[in-house]
Formats: sequence, C-alpha cells, structure tokens
Amino acid sequence: MIEINIFDANNNLQNVEENRTTNKILAMLREDMIKEFHRLLKRGTSQERINCFRVGDYKAKPNMVGDTAAARPGKVAQEIG
Repeated sequence: MIEINIFDANNNLQNVEENRTTNKILAMLREDMIKEFHRLLKRGTSQERINCFRVGDYKAKPNMVGDTAAARPGKVAQEIG
C-alpha cells in the first residue's frame, strides 16, 4: 500500500506558489527601487558610515555569499537585469 502524506504535498504546493509569487515580485522591481530598499534596510547600521559599503548603490568591492563569489563590482546591474 502506498501512503500519501497530504501535509507534505500541501507544503510542496505552497512552496511552489511562494516561489512563483516571489519571482513575479522580483520581476516588477526596478533598479531605483532595489537601491532604495537597500538604503532603507542599511540605514542606521555601521555599514552606512563606511564608504566602501555604498549603501543605496551597487557595491565597490568584491564579496562572497557563503562559499560562492557574488557578482563583481561593475557587473551587478548587468547580472541582476
């Protein structure tokens, strides 16, 4: 007999729909909106006081996300566009 876990099936469906919704929201964001959100999120933090972080603009220095190199400075707009 095959058991079907309805809870897991519902969670999987919800995850798919959340991903679709997130992708639609991201597709609607404009460059100026992304920069403004970044500025608002970083306001009042130590990063705001250090010029190399360029709060509200694209980064000036290369960085890593976990073990993965993120987009290089100067390539960010191209890679998110």
